Amino acid sequence: MRRFIAVNQWLSKATENRQPPKFKRQIQILYKYQVAELLNRWPGQIVLDVGGGKECPFLPYIDAIDAPHTHLIIALDISEEELRRNPRLDHKVVADAAAHGLPFRDGSVDVVVSRSVFLALYDHCYFSTIKYLLERNGFTSMSFTLLYYQSVYFNFFYPLFILMLGYDLIASMLGIRNLASGIIVTAQRPPQET
Repeated sequence: MRRFIAVNQWLSKATENRQPPKFKRQIQILYKYQVAELLNRWPGQIVLDVGGGKECPFLPYIDAIDAPHTHLIIALDISEEELRRNPRLDHKVVADAAAHGLPFRDGSVDVVVSRSVFLALYDHCYFSTIKYLLERNGFTSMSFTLLYYQSVYFNFFYPLFILMLGYDLIASMLGIRNLASGIIVTAQRPPQET
């Protein structure tokens, strides 16, 4: 069985290597670079990392020598145990981000970042619904990075990998935004008038 899986993974990897680099981008890699880019724009931001648990993967890419102290970075996670595993941050909050109301005043945070932490309600996590929810809640200056490469999850069985790769390539070439397998969202809410 191990050999069977190894051969399938080898075939999948050989096929993956023939795909255009832009197509096979990984969401977790793009995420950490995009967050670092946001934080590198100006120092002294208050950053809330929702689901910051055991690591904040963007920290090594912030342009400061002592990144966690250039900004006030607060890791928020539902698991106290996970937060204890994050040695690079001094500010940690145990809370349920899905609950109504976080333990922060409105407008007290400059940047909120999060990656793959919320319960996925698959009837609400596609491009048009995310865009609608952001607009409805006053967000502007939205940008979306759409990714279509999910076939990599099926590399253990080459026929399934190829079938999924065909689906991914067609959805990508046709630009069907609601079929993106991953979305990185950057949105800004205009300052509230006081």
